[in-house]
Amino acid sequence: MGLKLGSDFLWGGAIAAHQAEGSWNVGGKGVTIADVMLAGKNRMPREVTDEVLPDGNYLNHRGINFYESYLQDFKLMKERQMKPDWLMMTK
Repeated sequence: MGLKLGSDFLWGGAIAAHQAEGSWNVGGKGVTIADVMLAGKNRMPREVTDEVLPDGNYLNHRGINFYESYLQDFKLMKERQMKPDWLMMTK
């Protein structure tokens, strides 16, 4: 017998901007500490650089590209009946 959630059960979702945005250097956004933090390696801590290194592996530079795909993401959330007021205003 499967688990059945009550009709009043609410799903939720959350993200952290520096982990999701991507597009770190567009739209007039200033450089943040996350923009100069290298990914690190197994048993090696992450390193903060003085500037963005051309060959550095900066995880938040890619993220999930929320900066450019948020309208599609909001549409998916709406289709899954996530209903915060600000989300319901998107098309």
